[in-house]
Amino acid sequence: MSSEQNWASTTISGLGRDAFAQLVAELLSAEYRNVERIPNLGPLPCFSRWFVPQSMWQLRRRDDSFFGEPDPVGLYVIDHLPMQVLARPSPADIRSPLLEATLSEVHHSDLRECPVFILNNSTLDDRASLQDLLLPTYDETLVSFGLKLSAVGNADSIAQQPETARRLARFLSQYWDGIAVSLERDGPRVDQFIAQSYLPSAVSALQSGPFEPLSQGGGGHRLHVVIKELERLLATSSTERQLEEFLREHYQDIFGFQYDRIETQLWLRLPGADIAERNRRTDLFLRNAVSGDWELVELKRATVRLVGTSRDVPTLASAVHDAIHQIDNYLRLLQQDQIRQQLKRQGIEYFEPIAHLVIGRQPSMSQREWRWLLGNNRSGVNIKSYDCLLRDMKVRLKTLTS
Repeated sequence: MSSEQNWASTTISGLGRDAFAQLVAELLSAEYRNVERIPNLGPLPCFSRWFVPQSMWQLRRRDDSFFGEPDPVGLYVIDHLPMQVLARPSPADIRSPLLEATLSEVHHSDLRECPVFILNNSTLDDRASLQDLLLPTYDETLVSFGLKLSAVGNADSIAQQPETARRLARFLSQYWDGIAVSLERDGPRVDQFIAQSYLPSAVSALQSGPFEPLSQGGGGHRLHVVIKELERLLATSSTERQLEEFLREHYQDIFGFQYDRIETQLWLRLPGADIAERNRRTDLFLRNAVSGDWELVELKRATVRLVGTSRDVPTLASAVHDAIHQIDNYLRLLQQDQIRQQLKRQGIEYFEPIAHLVIGRQPSMSQREWRWLLGNNRSGVNIKSYDCLLRDMKVRLKTLTS
């Protein structure tokens, strides 16, 4: 998928139940003129697409109803998987009590003969997972209720539709679930937000639990300001500390709205497991709300040279290799049970953290050569230049403002 489609898929998969259902309704209505929600048809949102012959658009009554009743041609069931199973759902997760209750209502309704389309918010590793997991599981479940499955879609397949990214950006600028009030150094701040996921361990009056914010309103203008400020910092050769403070302050605008929490300068206090028998501190530790895991981000100055040569063959510079060794040491510490327990007491529970290195500016070489160098990096560390961060932000800005 393109970077724009990846952004759309990640954002869609993180939407809460209400926002996801509303987005799907708007996407369907944009494609088909005759889509309507079916009320009281089980706990999951359901929409029907009615077949109306073209000539019937001219046969309206004054009260906007049709002569006769159109025949339904499709029933869309909007499933929503909880965040804890989003990336790796099992058949048991997919065949949930909410889905079964909805299908039971459909079976006992006048829509039981309609072909059923099921859309959910999962984002899986590849298309094989869609064909090998979602399709057979949903098909088996529908057959058990005497229903016929027509197609299955998820966040990835929705994001790949040509107009999804543009329509999603407009949706994010208009839809919101509530307001968030925060007290910051510059004074109080109020933002609109879209709910990301409901927490099943607590209960509120309106929903099964409180929710965490996914994104805030007014993103286009704010993102434009953040891009300009980051460009200014890079142009003035800012220190590593200055860049870290800026990235911490604007981490969602810079890294993406899939991240819902950031921790900086975390101590890893276990000298016995450290390569130099010292306590260590990480730069950034980000929680990915989609994967439910944390990601390590090591920052280096933007002035660091990224490329050297060995016998006239371009290679990654020694500063890059040194930073990778530093990250490997951090990852080894994070695998220690004592460190896991220390951070768990701070509310940080991780499983298999991914590591990123943000360093330097884009080298003056062809994109083909640069991609070849990155492809030869076998460390597992995701290397990004500050120019790469800027390009990703500008793609998202273009999507938000188009």
